[in-house]
Amino acid sequence: MKASVKFIKLKYLLFGFVCSLLVALPVRVYQIFSIVEKDTGFFSRKSPTIPLLYGFLAIVTISIIALSYLSAEIPSRGLSMKKNKLLGIASVIFGAGLIANISRETTVLLKNLTSKAPLIRHGSLLELFSQQGGIVVPVKIVVAFLGAIYLFLFSFSHFGRKSSYKEQKVLALTPVLWAMCGLIICLMQEISYIKVSELMIEICFYVFVMLFLMSFAKISSSISDKPVMWHIFAFGLPAALFGILSSVPRFMLLLSGNGLVSGYPFDLSSLAAATFIIMYIFASLGLGFNGRNSEKGKLQNREEDIPDEAEALMNNSLTDSETQEEDTDETSGL
Repeated sequence: MKASVKFIKLKYLLFGFVCSLLVALPVRVYQIFSIVEKDTGFFSRKSPTIPLLYGFLAIVTISIIALSYLSAEIPSRGLSMKKNKLLGIASVIFGAGLIANISRETTVLLKNLTSKAPLIRHGSLLELFSQQGGIVVPVKIVVAFLGAIYLFLFSFSHFGRKSSYKEQKVLALTPVLWAMCGLIICLMQEISYIKVSELMIEICFYVFVMLFLMSFAKISSSISDKPVMWHIFAFGLPAALFGILSSVPRFMLLLSGNGLVSGYPFDLSSLAAATFIIMYIFASLGLGFNGRNSEKGKLQNREEDIPDEAEALMNNSLTDSETQEEDTDETSGL
């Protein structure tokens, strides 16, 4: 049943993603400007947009996963090892987003520790540390730094010719750990996930970006031989959708000067991750590589492994000419 439906085209998935974003983003912007309390994050009043948006996002997410599983056009192999500047730029953006996330998390952590210094003097360091998210926040900072290093290495490989990132199997998992830590921090908040829409969208983002990055690590570093490219579409598109819904409305709040929802600052890493995911999906379809695309429904193979038809024809012609010349020489000798 998997990859068995030929009429499910990849362009339908991408078109559906764009349409879903065009529907959901304006609704989310309206909500955050009009019916979301800035102090608590709760909805200030009932609105039909609340169940409609949640229901719409649930249907879109389930549909993308199901269609990605069934589509016969989903590439089955990993990316080509040839350089791809577009993918390299997207990797730099994602890495820079992780660096920005490190800066914000570190600043907030140090600020909170400094403001509650009396607790430290009274021997309540463990209590203070648990209030700041426990060991998860420092771990998130460390793995985000290592993840940024891997993404920069991934980027340099796509600007050059040597795919050195293929050898970094452990380092490839650090972006996954970053997403996992972000999810844990969200789940540690003792509050209603459904009523606080900012938190709900963040949780969905971290869930899907974690699944996407796991598949990305498997493909990039050959951790698993099983074909997981359909995961890139099934989890990547929802992750990009929730990443944009999480970051763009907050950015618009910043531009308008209305102030962000307390406890939910603008995080460049979610928007950077969405950008990387979209570019990676397009790269999986052959965009940005300096070579021919392979046959429809399969990912582009290495260019050096694909024989050039013109060159093969020329070699055959030269072989035939040499054979004819040898026959002529033999005849003349007789």
